[in-house]
Amino acid sequence: MSIDGTRSKRAGPSPEFLEDPSLGVAELVGLVHAKPSLLRSARNTQRLLRHPAAGAGLVREIAADLPWKNLALASRDMRIAPALRAELARALVARLDSLGLGERIALARMAPREVLRALLREESADRVREAARRNPFYRLSDEGHTGPTHGA
Repeated sequence: MSIDGTRSKRAGPSPEFLEDPSLGVAELVGLVHAKPSLLRSARNTQRLLRHPAAGAGLVREIAADLPWKNLALASRDMRIAPALRAELARALVARLDSLGLGERIALARMAPREVLRALLREESADRVREAARRNPFYRLSDEGHTGPTHGA
């Protein structure tokens, strides 16, 4: 609130353009590059990826600029097209080596199944494996278990 009691608006353009169906991919990319701070928000990232013009090319264009957590959240958003979610998951898997232990633990708790499998293949830290077991997408097969064996 301002001193006169009215609500003050944030400076800069609002992200309503992310929902404008008349924009094409080139316009979306141009607007995002003009205002890269829009992609810091997971909500704005998801709005952008739900845009009718969004495609794999857009994901490849912006993936490097997205924080890892936004990639993870968007790759789980069922409102985003499956092909885009798969592309986001691949971008996140490519970035696994750059994440610290705490980030890997947080990712293990929330990652979609494709990312979780890749994380568990590369990760040997018990804390990450324990966090993965709390992930709703986790299956024993993700750690290489084939299932129970029955005695003869």
